[in-house]
Amino acid sequence: MEVKLVEVVMKPMCRVAVRSSRVGCLLLVCGLALPALGQPAAFTALDDDGFGFASPRAISADGSVVAGDFSTQFGQAQAGRWVFPGPSTTQIGLLSGQGTSVEILTRDGQTIYGRSTFTAFRWTSPGPIVADPNGTTTDITPDGAVRIVANKRKVGAAASENLGAPDTYDDGFLRSISASGTVILGTGERVESGGGYLTRGGQTFNEAALWSSTSGWQRLGFLPGDGYSQGLFISDDGSVQVGTSQSDGSGTPRTWRKQGAGPLTDLGTLPGFEGASVVPIDMSADGSVIVGEISSRLFVWTAGVGMEDLEAKLRAQGQDLDLWQLLSVDALSADGNYVVGQGVNPSGDVGSWIAPLSYSCTPPTGPVATEHAVVASLGAVVASEPGSPTVTSLSGGVFGNVPPSVGKDGKVLHVLTLSSGVIALFNGPGPAAVRLGDAAPGGGTFSSFSFGTQGGDEFLLNGSAGTASQARAGLWVSSAGVLAQLARQGVEVQPGGPVIESFIGQPAHNQQTGISAFIGLQPVNPDNTQFFNFFVGVPGNVQRYFTSAGTVAAFPPGTLFTTPTLLSAVNSAGQIAVSLTISYPGVPSSADECIQVRALGQTSSQVRVLEGDPAPGLEPGVRLGSVINADVSMNASGHLAFAHTLSTGESAVLADGPSGLVVVARDGMQAPGQAPGVTLSNFDVALINDNNTVLIRAIIAGPGIESSRSLWAGPVGGPLALLVRPGDAAPAQSFCRDIQSIDTPLMLNNADQVLLPVTMVASGGNVVRKGLYVHDPAQGLVLVAADGEEFSFGPGDQRRLLNVQGPSGSSASTSEGKAVALNDNGVVVFSATIEGGTASTLRARVAPPAPTPCLGDADGSGTVNFDDLTTVLANFGATTAPFGLGDADGSGVVNFDDLTTVLANFGSMCP
Repeated sequence: MEVKLVEVVMKPMCRVAVRSSRVGCLLLVCGLALPALGQPAAFTALDDDGFGFASPRAISADGSVVAGDFSTQFGQAQAGRWVFPGPSTTQIGLLSGQGTSVEILTRDGQTIYGRSTFTAFRWTSPGPIVADPNGTTTDITPDGAVRIVANKRKVGAAASENLGAPDTYDDGFLRSISASGTVILGTGERVESGGGYLTRGGQTFNEAALWSSTSGWQRLGFLPGDGYSQGLFISDDGSVQVGTSQSDGSGTPRTWRKQGAGPLTDLGTLPGFEGASVVPIDMSADGSVIVGEISSRLFVWTAGVGMEDLEAKLRAQGQDLDLWQLLSVDALSADGNYVVGQGVNPSGDVGSWIAPLSYSCTPPTGPVATEHAVVASLGAVVASEPGSPTVTSLSGGVFGNVPPSVGKDGKVLHVLTLSSGVIALFNGPGPAAVRLGDAAPGGGTFSSFSFGTQGGDEFLLNGSAGTASQARAGLWVSSAGVLAQLARQGVEVQPGGPVIESFIGQPAHNQQTGISAFIGLQPVNPDNTQFFNFFVGVPGNVQRYFTSAGTVAAFPPGTLFTTPTLLSAVNSAGQIAVSLTISYPGVPSSADECIQVRALGQTSSQVRVLEGDPAPGLEPGVRLGSVINADVSMNASGHLAFAHTLSTGESAVLADGPSGLVVVARDGMQAPGQAPGVTLSNFDVALINDNNTVLIRAIIAGPGIESSRSLWAGPVGGPLALLVRPGDAAPAQSFCRDIQSIDTPLMLNNADQVLLPVTMVASGGNVVRKGLYVHDPAQGLVLVAADGEEFSFGPGDQRRLLNVQGPSGSSASTSEGKAVALNDNGVVVFSATIEGGTASTLRARVAPPAPTPCLGDADGSGTVNFDDLTTVLANFGATTAPFGLGDADGSGVVNFDDLTTVLANFGSMCP
């Protein structure tokens, strides 16, 4: 009599099903240490741990451990485990140089029974692997006393027992064992042809059969009309059996369930899949839950509900698997609560997953941005260009990499490559503002675009232009559609002055005034020694600011400022901010860095922050540390904010307002509004707007809180308020998701709105999504875009977005003259793929709250003082929204009446 293992007939896309162990060692019986308990609360991806391929094959009774096979494309498979919480992954390695594969996992998740190329094995955590000379184990009782080994019943250390075959059959194949080990479900097999018994090669007949220690084999029969069946799963008490039935060995299988003395009952199928194969893959220990596959769908059957589409069930519960396509189900936990399988993940690769069958979560509601619109899409026709070409790239490739930005008027500045071969800078909607190959003001043609400030009627372009043999870097400004050269390499900035040899860092451009600023290297001596200068102005009228001693701190004669790290800002008053190194004989290294502010009309630089000065408001001996790499934010009143490292090594945020420089926050500071012992630390972003609101990003940590970067905001010198932190629920989405991290860059506008990109994770799971929110002072978190979510692009036009990407570049406020993805009117520009595969640049809007009328408060600081007079003068003649920047009387125009209003209300406080 020949003995072999029974294989389940399955669709080609799935491997042979291996039953997860609903069996295993009890803690008290086997004396094994259990892992820390923890299960995924929602759909969770199982990582391949760098192997490239991983397939789950079995699961512990409570879902806290999954066993599976890990392999590379050309390497041998290694059995291993995923252990929750986490999950963490461990591989058990090879056996005598041969690959290992899982057969079953004990209920406690601690022991794997499997096979390698030449032998069976057993592995119990933490190992090692032990060869099993008895053969491959295919099932085991919960107490480990009885096993099915090499198609025999083995009790303890006794010799394995061959149970023979059911009546009229040649062979009996053992598949599933009851908890007592006294009842086994299997299959009888015979091979015959024309009614007579022949050697192998004839027709195979199978019939499900039940063996018990008291009565031997019992044939179970077939579903009506069939003549071929298999027994696959038995409940712990032996009263429930499950298997397949079909017309013959090549027929389409159906799934049957038998309870007690009742007949085989057809489980049926899903609507629309009548006549398709229905194959059970696993069953719970009590027989009340069955999972399996129907053609291209997965099913779950429960005694109370019947047949359900598994993927649809998980989605209907609110589990976040929206970008996954489930392909197979591979195991069910003994308690019937957790199922594992494989599917196509959001990256388009085959991945593994685990999900609870019982889940309930109601996503929090919240406001959603409006006015979603497509600015540009791959393949879209650009009717404004000659020949109506289509868009072939949203970035311009190596010849132009201008991240999309938005201007004060809502226009979007971005680079497109067209099917006509043209690479163009658009400032739209509307036709291209400038194309590569166009004549460049100042001579030559444009050969590249490398930087652009925020779009709108006013924008600055950093690029290259020249002849075919030589292109030179330059800066050009567009005002009211007219492009003019601001500065170019090798060209005099001022008549008779030295030429610009090169540019340092990125320039800045303020849309309110049209003023640009940049740092340039120039030769000064016959030996071509170079030095740098600041340049501020408009095309045709650029002022050069020589490096000289400051007006705040006293320096010896001959002091020079060197090594500018970056031009941080240019505000609407024409002020620039930059961090520098101070150079003079004997200057100590602990006091040779500063932050300068320079304004139009000033004859020397104003040193606002000097390394080595006492840190304001802190204990004696704490001094300001290095500022050479400080990314300084500056508002219309010339007030600064920056993240900083103190002389003690602590990080801090400093800002100056009407009362001068203050420490806004420092390491170890109690987190406002949080439980005692929860502190702030490691500040890495600091922005200030025209309202003197400071935005900071810091790590929040303390008892019961996992360290994470969070956002805080508040007035200079006033209290900070928490805006959002990781772990907060992500509102206004279809599924329950938590904010996992708050990413950068961040954007702050003059309505105190904050644009923040986030990474989210499914609540209780690890399905990662990208999203974009605006924190609005009146509405809280407003959803702009998120992976897998639908948004309205007009009446009846709902579109799902994927691959959402927030802004690029550095964090900025709208006061600084940098490229921003959020303007003062709440318009946001971002990138995403519209479902169907179209990568796009998009725009949406979060309407800012109406400003509270406050006569005389021209800068929105809440106090009417000298800064308001400066703000009125800086914006004189501008048209704005009522009580916008400079509009002290709410008329919408900045004029002489606003100066009168400021003086009439001087010293008053806003409500």
